[in-house]
Parts: sequence; C-alpha cells; structure tokens
Amino acid sequence: MSLQHIHRPKTFEDFVGNKEVIEAIQNAIAKDSPPPAFLFTGGAGTGKTSIGRVTAIALGCHPKHIDEKDSADDRSIESVRKMKTNLKFTPMVGTKKVVLLDEIHQMLKPAQNALLKVLEEPPSHAHIILCTTNPENLLDTIKRRCHIYQLAYLTVSDQHKLLKRILKKEKVKKFPPKVLDKIVDLANGSAGNALKYLDMVIDFTDVKKALNTLKSAGATQSDVAALCRVLCNSNMSKTNRWYQIQRLLKTFTAEAESSRRPILNWLSKILMDSDLDTGAELSFMMTHFEKNFFDSGMAGLRAAFFRACSEIEE
Repeated sequence: MSLQHIHRPKTFEDFVGNKEVIEAIQNAIAKDSPPPAFLFTGGAGTGKTSIGRVTAIALGCHPKHIDEKDSADDRSIESVRKMKTNLKFTPMVGTKKVVLLDEIHQMLKPAQNALLKVLEEPPSHAHIILCTTNPENLLDTIKRRCHIYQLAYLTVSDQHKLLKRILKKEKVKKFPPKVLDKIVDLANGSAGNALKYLDMVIDFTDVKKALNTLKSAGATQSDVAALCRVLCNSNMSKTNRWYQIQRLLKTFTAEAESSRRPILNWLSKILMDSDLDTGAELSFMMTHFEKNFFDSGMAGLRAAFFRACSEIEE
C-alpha cells in the first residue's frame, strides 16, 4: 500500500499548509446551516479530493458512504439524474449524504446544466462537493451556487514538515537531507508528488542510488532550465529553437504534467526581469502551458513547446 494511501488525511488537523483555507472551511461547516455546495479549486496535487473527503465526514457523512465520482469517466446527463434520485433518500448511516465530484470541469455542458438544478434545490440532508483544476471550464452559474475555496501548493518549509512527519510515522530515524531536498525540489509544492517520490526511495540506504532514482522519475531544475533557456533565446531563429528543443525532449523522461508547473515557474521568473516587449512574448508563451497534460501526456508537452516556438515573432 502506498504512502499516499496510508497517510491520507483523516481530519483537518492532518493537513499541512493552506491553514487559512482550512479554517474557512471549518467555520462554514460549524454554522447552523452549512452551505449545500463546496467547490475546491487548485493545481494537481494540492489535496482537493482529500480535503473534500474530510469535509464530507465533518458534515456528518459516514466515510464509507461518500459517493465519490470522477467526472472524467462519468460526465453524462444520465449520471446527474441518477445522483439527483439517490440524494432524495435520507442516509441509513450518518446524518448527511455527500456526493464528491472530482475533475468536475470534465463534465459535459448539458450535464453541468442538469447539475445546476440539483444545486438550486438540494435536499436538506445532502451536500455536494466539487473539485477541479480548471474552474474556468465550469458554468458561472454553478460557481455562483458554491462556496469556493482555492488551495495553494505547499511552500518549501511545509513540504519538509510534511515529509518529516511521514518519516516519523514510518519510524525512519535517519533520512539523508540531500535526498529530502531532492524530493522537495521535484515535488514542486505537491503533497501527492512528495509522498510519491518518498515512497520510491524510503527504503534506500545508498544516497547516490536514491538520488539517481529520483532523477529518472521527475523533471529536475536543470532539465527544465535547459528547455526554457532555448525557448527564450532571442539570438536563435525559431526553427533552430525548435530543433534544439526537439533534441532535449528526446531525452526528457519526466512525467509531462509534473513538469508543467516548473516550466511555468521558470518562465515566470524570466518574465519578471523582462522589458515590456519581451514580457509580452513570454506571457504569450506561458499560455501554451496553462492547461494540464493529464490526458495528453508527453504528446501535449511536445505540442505546447512546438506552438510556443512556431508563434515566436522574428
């Protein structure tokens, strides 16, 4: 069983980071009439579904009876109709029924319209929790009927705090600081990624072997920097830039989505030191990396770099 599964938060106190957001959620739940609908937004790995599950339990839903669905797999009007019918009946265990819809932005627009009717008149014993990485793809009318909470990526210190907490629970007394720093570097603020990388090397005694394993698993800062330096090199033609990026991508083994945010961060740093004209071009380049690569994978990452290169003005 993975560390992510074993150490999945069971209470709000188990979370690291996003303190103000969690306090706001707790305050909303503590009211005499908690909001019928919650919308959790944030990047991949920020803990949206984990907070959604804990919120459901805090509302009075039995853990085994949280109706969790992935909208990427089940996004039709019919699924919303079934959900509406199911919500009419009071829970047999616990005081509340909760439906948790993950990746809600993947739901088709007709199904979103059907969901809107459920949000307008939910049963008093029911709550709906929505999670999304792309709230801009949701109907505005849905967002207006939800209490919205945006989750941020963890800071470096919070990532260290989380990893040390897990190591203590796993009774690992000595863990190489270099390996811990490498995990934080690769995780880029994602608690899920941090635990995934820790899981890969937690039993290693050889520091060099652990570092090499992590290097092959994720995009290092040097990998990202090499790609971004070529993309932003105004002394090269766009044809030559694409040729050099092709060469780098052929040996790029990191997972596409986990690389997207480091690329955006790197481009953002250059943007802050740029003049107006260069900044405008960089800002336009960044738009190609705004949408996630969950579905498209490495093909999506390559296409994003190609579009960024092809649209450079010479």
